[in-house]
Amino acid sequence: MLQPPLLRLPDPAAQAQIFTALRSHQLRRLRKLLTAPITIPLAVFFHGFIRTHRSPQNLTRNIARGRIVLLSMPIRTALLVIAGLAGAAIAQTSTELTRTVAGQTVTSAALPAAILKFSDAFRYAGGQRFELYGVAVAEQHFFVDADPQKNVKRLFWLQFEEYLPTNDKTYGYKMPRSTDVGPLTFLYDSRVFTDYAAAIPRPDSDSSRMRDLFAKTGYKFPQTGAMVRLVHLPGTNRRSELMMIYIEAVPAENLPAGATNGMPVDDKPEWAAKLIQNANQNLTIQLKN
Repeated sequence: MLQPPLLRLPDPAAQAQIFTALRSHQLRRLRKLLTAPITIPLAVFFHGFIRTHRSPQNLTRNIARGRIVLLSMPIRTALLVIAGLAGAAIAQTSTELTRTVAGQTVTSAALPAAILKFSDAFRYAGGQRFELYGVAVAEQHFFVDADPQKNVKRLFWLQFEEYLPTNDKTYGYKMPRSTDVGPLTFLYDSRVFTDYAAAIPRPDSDSSRMRDLFAKTGYKFPQTGAMVRLVHLPGTNRRSELMMIYIEAVPAENLPAGATNGMPVDDKPEWAAKLIQNANQNLTIQLKN
């Protein structure tokens, strides 16, 4: 039996646009792209799970192999189906934290399996878990050294992150420098900032999520300071990472001469070395058996 054309759109470029919107759950964009009636792909996985396809071409191949059921329906019904599929996909990425926190200690059962303990000067400022850019899931935990007015003097930002099983992406950092923190090896880079608040991140980024959480908790970032980003890639497939960002407030007069906002200081070894030393003095990592 002949299968109806994918989404009943003759233009492959338009098919790709609609597929992207479907996969990213962009319902407003779909309303602009689709015309009624349309054909909606309902993925029927062998074990009853919804399958997310990597490209329109993969979807077409799976239709031909009988793995996909195609239904034609009016646009209102179609959008309800899309919303249901989006909800099911989102439900697979739970927002419940998977690492446990007790006092100054974070315990991670996997990726990596480790116990991270911060010095008594730091207090837990909260955590959150979310889907990142539609391709990964990230879990953040924050520990701060702050004054009674919640002005942050030092900050540890932990981010456990891994790509979703619906893609084959890998982490490919171009960071030539590495250092050890306890038993783990981290790639790293370092920067200084002259006005942290002025560096506005994209709204759906992990940085934006971090700022939103801190706005809710009342903690205030230093205007000027320095930071080192450390990235550990557990395992060999490079599909997960532990990112740690350590930030210190630094008076403007103590920044490097000619410093600009976000300026790298990897070429100034004394800065990176001092930041890594300070991070090591306030964090211990122990691998779990």
